[in-house]
Amino acid sequence: MIKLKELLTEFNKAHFLNLIKQDLESKKGQLAYANDKIRYSGTPKWERKEWLNVSKDLKKEIKVLQVRVKQVSKMEEGKLTEGTTKYGLDIIKQITGGKPSQFGNMTKADWVQHQPHGLEFGSSSWKNKKVMRAQIFPTAKNVYKIQLMGHDYFKLGTPKKVKGNMLYSTLKKMVRI
Repeated sequence: MIKLKELLTEFNKAHFLNLIKQDLESKKGQLAYANDKIRYSGTPKWERKEWLNVSKDLKKEIKVLQVRVKQVSKMEEGKLTEGTTKYGLDIIKQITGGKPSQFGNMTKADWVQHQPHGLEFGSSSWKNKKVMRAQIFPTAKNVYKIQLMGHDYFKLGTPKKVKGNMLYSTLKKMVRI
């Protein structure tokens, strides 16, 4: 039996780079098909509008994947080092009411990254589709700053300061979990 812990001890850069590149090529093929449908004279006007929206979304996804290819290319292969920080755990406990194992269920986060002085997490399933990630950093005792970010790390709006007991309800409103 293969143990998951054993599988996750090393980062195989070529494997992940290959997966991302395959996804990128697939999106490019989908974009080419959408563009053909847009240019085809027999496509009804309403359908052409739909293909324009599909094309627009695919272009955004392609940009994100191109950035991801560059990021993974810069990474080094070797042992994975996963860690948590005191600040990240405190934030998770504030959001979950002291039940850290419920963090993924409550926030619908696909991933979590502990920062030296805070926490960053994100999801593709949030109802507010502009938001791809949230950063939370403590600013004072029991006061936190929430910064929402979209594609390619651009910031959405001004950071919001909230008390610890209001973190979950504020996130719920902001990202529409």
